[in-house]
Amino acid sequence: KNFFFLSKSKAIRRINIGGKLLTNLLKEILSYRQFHMMEEFYNVNEAKEALCYVSTQFENELRHGRDESRAGCRLFDREFVLPDYVKSFQGSVRLPQRLKMLLSIMNKEERDYMKKTALALALPLSSPQSEHELQKDEASSNLNEMDDNSMDVDVEVDNKDIDKKDDDKYNNTNGEEDSNENDDGNDSDNETMEQKRQRILQQRQEEQQRREMEEAERQALLLSVERFTVPELLFRPSDIGMRQLGLAEAIVQSIEACDPVYRAAMYHNIVLTGGNMKIPNLKDRLEKELRSIAPSEYTFVCTFP
Repeated sequence: KNFFFLSKSKAIRRINIGGKLLTNLLKEILSYRQFHMMEEFYNVNEAKEALCYVSTQFENELRHGRDESRAGCRLFDREFVLPDYVKSFQGSVRLPQRLKMLLSIMNKEERDYMKKTALALALPLSSPQSEHELQKDEASSNLNEMDDNSMDVDVEVDNKDIDKKDDDKYNNTNGEEDSNENDDGNDSDNETMEQKRQRILQQRQEEQQRREMEEAERQALLLSVERFTVPELLFRPSDIGMRQLGLAEAIVQSIEACDPVYRAAMYHNIVLTGGNMKIPNLKDRLEKELRSIAPSEYTFVCTFP
């Protein structure tokens, strides 16, 4: 028992990088480039958890992120909408306006080609969250295309609602207002189906424009390369001047410090626990790093508890 205790204690490795350090670094980056966020730890931490991911090909993705002329329309660009604490108390994620316009003018074949190109270049479309956002954008565009085909059916339903509202107004007003509303009702009855269709379509467009203006007025943080450069510190602490081991190097040194009889079992039972392990693609990147520096005779199994 004493031997087993000593073998574990001498194999302990510590990395002084955690979720709080990553959040503080993201605060400094956003405060330097955009808004002053040094006092907004909660909002920045929420943005980190919603948008950050681990890159499986860091240098390749960073090279695509250096083109500042394409800021806001790169596939990994996202906006984190800050809460206004009036209508919302939590932030949300949306696509930048330039990226929305780029996707809206593409047809389905061009979008599929763009996705395949992004996957070949190891861009973050492999992230489940990013893929879900693009699918959501495609679904909204498909719904807009279906609006024209289903407009005739919607006209009848909307007309019933409009007539019901007119009846309520009729019952709650005085005689003079009743006569005016009766005249309006007669005018609405004389409307043709095409006129009703145009009127409802105009109401929808005005409502959509109003919502878009309200959404555009909300403050948002644009995150691009920060999404994968901040979590990269888990593997490369030297990027901010910390002379420490990366996550993969620390695991290999810890296992190699144990007796050889235990090494195969330990490489086969690497347990990933903690909040930072929830970052997308971290498990895949860690297995890739371990395979490149660990002895080839061992097999790796990284699991979540």
